[in-house]
Amino acid sequence: MNTHDTPRHTVLGLAAVALFLALFVPGAFAESAPIDELQKLMKTSAAEMMEGKPDTMLAHTLPSVLTLLGGEEKAKEILTKGLQSMASTLELMGYKIKSYTAGEPEKTRTEGDTTFVLLPTTMIAEGEEGKVTEKSYVLGIWKAGPDAKWYLLRLAMPEERVRQVVPELPKDFTWPARQAPVVEKR
Repeated sequence: MNTHDTPRHTVLGLAAVALFLALFVPGAFAESAPIDELQKLMKTSAAEMMEGKPDTMLAHTLPSVLTLLGGEEKAKEILTKGLQSMASTLELMGYKIKSYTAGEPEKTRTEGDTTFVLLPTTMIAEGEEGKVTEKSYVLGIWKAGPDAKWYLLRLAMPEERVRQVVPELPKDFTWPARQAPVVEKR
């Protein structure tokens, strides 16, 4: 019997491979980003947005964006007013927001301990005159570690601005250009 075929030798060989990967291949056993958690977070955030509440969105806003907005309190004020303004504008036009949903991830990329996920979103508003559909994207950013969490960034700003607030975003990570809302008259 060849001693290289024994189960003990196989286990030792696998342990050696695992040790090699852990020591010499960065991220071989890195914490993977929980995509299901991101999808649940998007559902919660969408439900709150429909009620004009920015709490979940605010709790998952990048620190660099909070700084740009003047801190957490100012950001909450801006987000609340923004949600109210969007709903009011649509209502003045005779529409009411009926749904805001996130689809399945279209692109996922991990660089070091950070994972980037591109999620398509759809907002539908309806009124007597028809329906308005706005398709957009949210960038989910998972930073692994002891305080791991998802951060959300709606990709409604120009790409240069996105890259300013997310400097670690890989240069070749792209997304479709923002589209104008589609209005369907009845």
